[in-house]
Amino acid sequence: MSSNSPFPPGAQLVAYLRDSGGDDQDLSVDQQEAAIRAWCAPHGHPLARIFRDTRSGTSTVGRAGFEDMLRYFAQKKRVPEAGLILWRYNRFARDLDDAQFFKAALRRRGYLIHAIMDQIPEGAAGRAVEFFIDWMADKFSEDLSIDVKRGQRHNLAQFGTLGGTPPRGFKRELVDLGRRRDGSDHQAARWVPDPDWWQTCRSAWEMRAAGRSYRQIHAELRLFNAVNSYSTFFTNRIYLGELRFGDQVLPAYVEPLVDQATWDAVQAINAKHARPPAPQQVEHPRRAASSFLLSGLARCALCGALLNGNVIAMRGQPRRGYYLCSGAHAHHNCPARRIPQQPLEEAVIDELVTFILAPANLAAILDEDRAQHEEHRVEHHQRRAEQVAQLAQVRKQITNLTNAIAATGHSPALLERLRALELDQVAIQAALGDLDRWLSAPAATLSPVQLENLAKNVAVILRAADPSTRRQLLSAFVAQITAQRGERIIYGSIDFYTPPADLLTSLGDLPPIDALFLDNPDPPMINYAYAQCPFGGTKRTHKFTAEIHRKTC
Repeated sequence: MSSNSPFPPGAQLVAYLRDSGGDDQDLSVDQQEAAIRAWCAPHGHPLARIFRDTRSGTSTVGRAGFEDMLRYFAQKKRVPEAGLILWRYNRFARDLDDAQFFKAALRRRGYLIHAIMDQIPEGAAGRAVEFFIDWMADKFSEDLSIDVKRGQRHNLAQFGTLGGTPPRGFKRELVDLGRRRDGSDHQAARWVPDPDWWQTCRSAWEMRAAGRSYRQIHAELRLFNAVNSYSTFFTNRIYLGELRFGDQVLPAYVEPLVDQATWDAVQAINAKHARPPAPQQVEHPRRAASSFLLSGLARCALCGALLNGNVIAMRGQPRRGYYLCSGAHAHHNCPARRIPQQPLEEAVIDELVTFILAPANLAAILDEDRAQHEEHRVEHHQRRAEQVAQLAQVRKQITNLTNAIAATGHSPALLERLRALELDQVAIQAALGDLDRWLSAPAATLSPVQLENLAKNVAVILRAADPSTRRQLLSAFVAQITAQRGERIIYGSIDFYTPPADLLTSLGDLPPIDALFLDNPDPPMINYAYAQCPFGGTKRTHKFTAEIHRKTC
C-alpha cells in the first residue's frame, strides 16, 4: 500500500469506489472504503464525499456514481476537496481511452488523483507507469471478454446451448457436453419450446395481430405479472425461430411460434402505438462535455444512427465542425453526407425560438395538453391502482418463494422463478414511478407576460449560454432531431414534447435576461435540473430546412 500522500496536509478528499462483482477484497466496495479510510486517517485527510458504483464492465457509460463524481468536479466553482482517491487505478476505468481522457480532465482542473494500492513514481515516469497500468487493465478486460464470448459462441454453434433465462414459451433443456478437465460432468442448456406455455403464447400473438391491446391480452391470458413485460415479448425474434447472440444470428435455432405474416402484423401495430422515448437517456460523459450543441440528440434521417461531432482542421484554414452519421462512419452502411455544424445548429435554434416556443404557438400547445391531461387523469389513476395490486401480489409470491427456499433448499427451477418475479417487481415499480410522475406533474398555465419572458429568455440561453447548459435546456423537451444533407440544403425535423411545467414557470417568472446575466456563476435557470423532468403532453414533429453556404461546407 502506498505510504506517502501527494495531497497537501489536512486536505479533504473525494473517493470513488467500484465493484466488479467478485469476492476478493479488492473487488468489494465496502472493503475498498475501509482500506481508503484506514489510509486517510494517519495522513489527516478527511473524506468529504464518496461516490460508489456496483456495476461491472469496462465502459463508464451508465455508471451513475462515476458520472456524479465527474459532474461534481466539473462545477463552475472549484470544489473544496484537493482531489480524488482510489483503491486502484483500474477501479477508475478499465477502458484505456476513458481512463486517460477523464483523468486528464480532472488534472487539468487542478485536482490530484491517487490510488493507494498502486506504486507510482513522481513526474513523467509516473505518467508512463500509470499509462501501463491502464493498458494492462484494458487488455485484461478485452482478453477476458474474448475468452468468454469464444466459449459461448463455441457451445452455441456446436451444441445449441445458451446461458440465461429463456423468454416465456421456452424452457431450458440440459445437454451433456462430456467431462471437464477435472473429471466433473459438463452440462449446459439449450432453449426448447415449453409445452406449458406454448399455445398460450401463440394465442397472445394472434390477439395482438388482431389489434388487441396489452391490457386486454394480459386480462385474458396472464402471461406475465406486469403489463410492461409484453412490449419485449412482442418484439423478440425468438418467436420467429431466430436467435440473435451478439452479431451471431441463428435463423432456425428453435421451432417458430408464429409465421412471418403474424410477426409483420404485430410489428406494424407496435410501431403505431410506440411510447415516447425515455426522458433520461444514458449519456456518455464525453458527449456531455462536447462542444456540439446537438450531440446525443441529432440522428441521421436516412438510417437513424446518432450524428457524431467531428472537427476538421486543415493548415491555413479555419477549423470546421461537422455532424457525421455514426453508421456511415463506423460501418459504411449509410450513404449520408456530413452536415456542417453551424447551419444545422443555427437552424434548430431559430425553429425553436421563432416557432416551437413562440408565445402564441406555445399557448395553443399548453391549452391542448391541459385538456388531454384532464381526459387521461381518471385512466391513469385506475392504471396506478392496478399496478399497486399487481406489485402486492408479486411481493407476496416472492416472500412465499423465499420462505420455501429457506425451508426446503433451492433448485434451478425455484431460483429461475424467483429471478423472474424480481424482474417483474422492478418493471412494476418503474411503471408506478412513471405514473406517479405523470400524476404529480402540474399542468402549466402561463400568462401572456410569462410567455413573452419565456420566449426571450430561452432565445438568450440557446444562443449565448455554454454548450452544456444549452444542451440541458434542449433535453428537457426535445426527444430527437433528425437531419440529412442535400446539395446545398439541410432537411431536418424536431420531435418535441411540451416543456415541463416547472421549467416553463421558472423561465417565465424571470424578467427578460441578456447575455451578461449568463456570466453570473449561479443564475436560477442554469441550476434547474432540466434532465430530471419527464416529458409531458403529446409528441409533435416540426420539419425545417436550412441553406448551406459555401463558406460552411
